[in-house]
Amino acid sequence: MTHRMLPSWAIIRFAAIVALAFVALPAVDMRLAFAADADTSSIAKSSRYQADTLQLKPLSDMSPADDYHGCKGGLYPDARNERPAAHESAGIQLASDIHPLDADGKLATDGKIVLLGIGFSNTLQCFKGFIDVAAEAKGLNPHVVLVNGAHGGRSAFMIESLDNPVGSDYWKSWVPSHLKDAGVTAAQVQAVWLKETDAQLGPGQLKMMGIDKYDCAMNHPFPDDARMLQAELGQIVRIIHGQFPNAKMVYLSSRSYGGWAQRGNTEPFSYDTGYAVKWLIEQQIQGSAELNFDPAKGEVKAPWLSWGPYLWANAEERRQDGFANLFDDYRSNDHLHHSDQGIKKMGMLLLEFFQKDSSTRGWFNTP
Repeated sequence: MTHRMLPSWAIIRFAAIVALAFVALPAVDMRLAFAADADTSSIAKSSRYQADTLQLKPLSDMSPADDYHGCKGGLYPDARNERPAAHESAGIQLASDIHPLDADGKLATDGKIVLLGIGFSNTLQCFKGFIDVAAEAKGLNPHVVLVNGAHGGRSAFMIESLDNPVGSDYWKSWVPSHLKDAGVTAAQVQAVWLKETDAQLGPGQLKMMGIDKYDCAMNHPFPDDARMLQAELGQIVRIIHGQFPNAKMVYLSSRSYGGWAQRGNTEPFSYDTGYAVKWLIEQQIQGSAELNFDPAKGEVKAPWLSWGPYLWANAEERRQDGFANLFDDYRSNDHLHHSDQGIKKMGMLLLEFFQKDSSTRGWFNTP
């Protein structure tokens, strides 16, 4: 494996010839890696937590009997955390068609498989962590190229359209420039990790977009806030299909915990974004023509959609899989963005997901 120190927005190339030996990451024990130092006392006992997070339960921990304002949990339909069999089968079939491509999108033994990160500032941080930990991992496909196309301050509303100046700049300038800097093209993008949110926009941002006002999803109660973000995510995945013709799969994650945030995406909105992702994926599973990925069923409008890693946990309370947040996972100046410690933790979650998921391990790892 060869490795160069690169800017945070750049790529990690997994070269076929080993020039430097890196120590492989040990197998990740979720309970140890993410929660060993966590204060496992009840949330109610700590003054750091906001009262409105006390009753929130991670979607992945909700049983069929649980609900949130009458809405069932689980990452997928029927309060389950596994993809339905038909959707799983479709994803595995698509994954089998992911191969190295040349700059024109044609099969090439020396081609590339681009995994592109799309989103806002937290996405930028998480994908940087992914790149960093991937640099020290063994057994990764040397053809895979990670490109961090996220942009700070670019919320879902800002990039859901190619028609507004900000969205146009993001999709037609920002992302292409990062692909070019990585030595790859849009035709080589075959998988995307998408993490988005909504945020209040100031007068300057509205002016950049050429609009006078903005009805932010954060201003609405659940489920309206999640439905608004769901619609924006739907627009984004359709743009991904249009901009990257060989993008077969989009993996989505919702916001991480926002209960300590001093501004921006606080709770329960950060939690609610999980339902936006859940419902978008379910919309595709249920056969929405606007999200169709199967050419046998009509015009393809979007890539195949799936959850990526689920990043929300109720502060330092451990999830059933052992994951928990730590107060120091967030920057001390806002507790909204991740600290270096949190960036690495998010990167480890992404690496483990792409190494192990049934729809990614065949092309992400060394064949």
